Amino acid sequence: MTKIAKLKSLFELFLGSLRAHPGNVALVVESKSYTYCELAYLAQEVAIALNETNAGSRVGVFANRTVAAYAGVIGILMSGRTYVPMNPKFPGARNESIATSAGLSEIVCDSRDLEQVALLDHGKITPIEVTDTQIENLADLD
Repeated sequence: MTKIAKLKSLFELFLGSLRAHPGNVALVVESKSYTYCELAYLAQEVAIALNETNAGSRVGVFANRTVAAYAGVIGILMSGRTYVPMNPKFPGARNESIATSAGLSEIVCDSRDLEQVALLDHGKITPIEVTDTQIENLADLD
């Protein structure tokens, strides 16, 4: 009988890299580099915000290849929830359908997409914003 290796989750893999190489580059977005430590800090901010709002078990990520998207995914997983990817380039009706079908009450987004998220489900969805200020303040972590 063959043994099946236990697969690590995305979050477990991230934590392993964070522990081993906190100062190494984890992500490059729009020519800007982010270390594992910086990404973990933003993700923790997302997880804290989700816990404070008593978020449901599924949380949307309304972003497209931004630091907010990556921090959102990790923060959602950090909080023990499931992420639901959403695309700001999709028509509003499509994102509305995704949010409704998944039963979302919270969506992680960045400042650029805050208005679009506010329109979903007639304003019944709580946006969890990764702000430009949070991202700019990452330089102060060093």
